Amino acid sequence: MGKAAAASRWRQASVIPGFGLTFGITLVWLGLIVLIPLTTIFLRAAGLGWDGFVAVGLSPRALAAYRLSFGAAAAAAGINAVFGLL
Repeated sequence: MGKAAAASRWRQASVIPGFGLTFGITLVWLGLIVLIPLTTIFLRAAGLGWDGFVAVGLSPRALAAYRLSFGAAAAAAGINAVFGLL
């Protein structure tokens, strides 16, 4: 018996056939969905320079977005603390 036959004899069958392939495809798609927009944002921000970056980050629209995001997070944390202590 060759090495390959002996190794395949000891290898345990996968519980989910095709798991490696589907997991790989999932990671590639998620990587593309996350990395392409993130790269685009980084390149656009890098093209603005520091003055433009600060101007966009401190614009009224951005400040309203920060207020909404942090306010919603604080409200969720407060609700979670109340129900977590029950």
